[in-house]
Amino acid sequence: MPAVDAVRAVRGAWRCEVPVMVLSSRRDEDSVVNTPQAGADDYMIRPLRSRELVARLHALQRRTASRRQSLDRAIKVGPYALDCLSHQAVFQGRRLPLTPKEFDLASLLFSNVGRVLSHTHIELAIWGYPLPPSSRALASLVSRLRRTLRLCPRNGLVLTVIYAQGYRLDQTGPGLAAPSSQGFG
Repeated sequence: MPAVDAVRAVRGAWRCEVPVMVLSSRRDEDSVVNTPQAGADDYMIRPLRSRELVARLHALQRRTASRRQSLDRAIKVGPYALDCLSHQAVFQGRRLPLTPKEFDLASLLFSNVGRVLSHTHIELAIWGYPLPPSSRALASLVSRLRRTLRLCPRNGLVLTVIYAQGYRLDQTGPGLAAPSSQGFG
C-alpha cells in the first residue's frame, strides 16, 4: 500500500492526534512531499540512521505530549461544555452524543469562537488532509453538528458559513455584539 494511502487510512480510522511517522525507501520528491501533506507527522528515508530515528521519535513524542496537554481540559462556551478527556459534550447539564469527528469539529470551533476557520484548516484538523473540492463531507459534518448541539441564537451559539472562506462559531445573546465578517484566522 502506498504511504499516502496508509496515512489517509490511519487518519480516517483514528483521531488526528495519533502520531504517524513513515519509514520508506522512496526518495522521490512526490513521496517526500505528498506523505506529510496527507497527514504524516514525519517522513524518513531508508536506510535509517539510528540516532536520527531516535531523535525524531523523541521530537514526535514531545509534540504529541504537548498536544495532549492542551486537550486535557474542558472547553466552556455559553451553556455548552466539552470534556476533552472523555470526549463528551454537555448542554444545560445534559450529555449530547457526538461522533469522534463531530467532537473534533466542536472542540476546534469552541476553541476559536469568533474566528473564521478556513475549510482547509478544518479539513486538516479533522481528517488530516485536505478534502477534494467536490466533497460534501465537511458541509455534512457541520450540518450534523448544528443539529446535534442545537446551535441556534436561542441557545447562545450560532455556526455561520462565511462564503468562500470557511466557518465561524459566534456567541449570541443579550450584551454580546453582533458577529462581524472580520476575524479571519
